[in-house]
Amino acid sequence: MAEKNVTVSAEILQKTAEFTAEATKTLEQVSVKQAALAEKIPSCVDTLIKQGLMQESDRASLVQRYLDDPAALAEALTKVAKLIGPQSMGQSSELAGSRQRTADERFVESILS
Repeated sequence: MAEKNVTVSAEILQKTAEFTAEATKTLEQVSVKQAALAEKIPSCVDTLIKQGLMQESDRASLVQRYLDDPAALAEALTKVAKLIGPQSMGQSSELAGSRQRTADERFVESILS
């Protein structure tokens, strides 16, 4: 096969260089965001476990699943939000906070008595 000489204009080379620079910048931004997300996922899973929404025995597989597919974490958090439901400002919740509220009331009573 014979080699062919190809002439590329300076404009095309300039546009290619600009595109490459922008793509590099975008990829670096995505990489920073992915690293931040990967750093926070284990803590998020720990919170879900602590609140009784996930099992401790599933921790490693959940962390890996959410690292591999952050959209799955978004789906899980959407389900959690639906469980909690909307709360008005000042409206009490009968969820996880109710145990803390009872403990706080006992603490305040012990201080005041």
